[in-house]
Amino acid sequence: MNRFDRTLQGILESVSATGSRRVGHGRFETVEPAEGQPLQRSRLVAGYVLAVALPAVTAAATIPLRGSHTSAAAVVLVLAVVIVAAIGTTGPALVAAVWAGVVFDLLLTRPYYRLAISDGDDLSAAIALVVVGVIVGVLSSRLASLAARNTARRKELHQLVRFVRAADGATSIGELSEVLRTELTDLLGLARCDWLPDGEGGDGPWLLSTGAVMGPVPAMNPDRAVLPDGLDPSVEVGSVRLGHLTLSPQPGRRTSVEERLTAATMATVFAGAVARLRASSLEPET
Repeated sequence: MNRFDRTLQGILESVSATGSRRVGHGRFETVEPAEGQPLQRSRLVAGYVLAVALPAVTAAATIPLRGSHTSAAAVVLVLAVVIVAAIGTTGPALVAAVWAGVVFDLLLTRPYYRLAISDGDDLSAAIALVVVGVIVGVLSSRLASLAARNTARRKELHQLVRFVRAADGATSIGELSEVLRTELTDLLGLARCDWLPDGEGGDGPWLLSTGAVMGPVPAMNPDRAVLPDGLDPSVEVGSVRLGHLTLSPQPGRRTSVEERLTAATMATVFAGAVARLRASSLEPET
């Protein structure tokens, strides 16, 4: 196994570690976030809108089935709940399931347009609709969230592998720092990313190799943290500080622990490349 393969294997193993734990001491103590990446706010809002609209539209469309085919209409409403769950999260799925039961009662069971059910079979169908809708909706939303996290993880690994390859073949610190700026800006949604060689900067807050943020910063949401301005990922080999990266995020941009862990790993790879280039005198850095 060559040096590149060993480096890549170590990166993949580190990115796979996502347990939560406390790091630091005193006022510098922070929580390393647990795995998970909630859906974007716009998608969540769309989920709730759809949770109200889709069951109502579906129930209205199945009015011709009421009476002799009421159970079939209930099945169609369950499918509507599944669609909502796939777009939103558990919250919209639960709303859709309960609301589907309400519109089923109002539009498809006697007496119509009243919250009352006179037929025992219709009552059983309504209860089954809500129960099945809740179960299927929750499961579907969790599968959709898992798929979204897996997609994000694949993107992060692709960026990381791409940068490792660039670092392995780099002959210029300046050129490699530009590649790093591009990758970090895309990964974390940064407004600015600066490479400060040697002893400049370094007053914190710091991005640890675990993906946690440590320093005199306000309390952070452990799952979706807004990065503090001037965040400093460690660029060092052993105890030797080679320089500083200063990250300036866009206002309100939230990051997951996987994104921060990927960024910290890129900084570690960059540090190794900087040390190699300086030692080989290939780069007269200014």
